[in-house]
Amino acid sequence: DATRLVTGGESMELVRLRAVACLEEACVAAQGGPVVAVTHGGVLGQLLRHADIGTHARHTPTNACISRFLVRPGRQWDILSWAAADHLSGDCAPVAAKYD
Repeated sequence: DATRLVTGGESMELVRLRAVACLEEACVAAQGGPVVAVTHGGVLGQLLRHADIGTHARHTPTNACISRFLVRPGRQWDILSWAAADHLSGDCAPVAAKYD
């Protein structure tokens, strides 16, 4: 239940509303320029739910993945890319694997 409050915290619906408002405000302030936001998977999932009005299956994001949204304040957002991780391959892969 997305409306259920977590003890000492907020519901997932409130997380979604707060995150959406924050990003829309940042986009307005950027006056058409790009906005970069770094967050954890819980907020990322709520941004996906805000943008994805269908029932599209999406893979689970990995650490340090990149998702891109076209944010239209007050209107429907578009998902430009979801949980891309191709930037994590190559020279960085052996270092990351060492800490598994």
